[in-house]
Amino acid sequence: MIRIKNFLLLSITIIILCISIAALSSPLRPVLVGNKLVFVEFARTRAEQSFGLKNRQELGKDRGMLFIFPVERFLKFWMKDTLIPLSIVFIDRNRTIIDIQHMLPRQTAIIYTSKKKAKYALEMNVHWFENNDVNIGDKVRFWR
Repeated sequence: MIRIKNFLLLSITIIILCISIAALSSPLRPVLVGNKLVFVEFARTRAEQSFGLKNRQELGKDRGMLFIFPVERFLKFWMKDTLIPLSIVFIDRNRTIIDIQHMLPRQTAIIYTSKKKAKYALEMNVHWFENNDVNIGDKVRFWR
């Protein structure tokens, strides 16, 4: 009986370790948007934020990019060299959605600006937020 318990404990430990290693090696991080789990890339540095989702032919189902800024401010985005239409939510420091906008591909003249100061922005496939009943006031939860 003790051998079985030890074997089960060891097996569970190995499984958890493998999942943890896989999560660390993947560029995708889990994010809870409202009550929907998605997997996104984090854009923390200026270079990552500047490049964003440029030149991507597609964005997978329930995939996106979370932009993390050091301070809350009016955020501005454009779609230069972005080939796919996107929707964006702007998120305040309390991780509450404060604005939702749709962005057209390959637009260099249009600047999409948050209506209020935001600390985070999440880009997903166009209409993803509507299709998943995500609204202004919903919470976004993630772990760095």
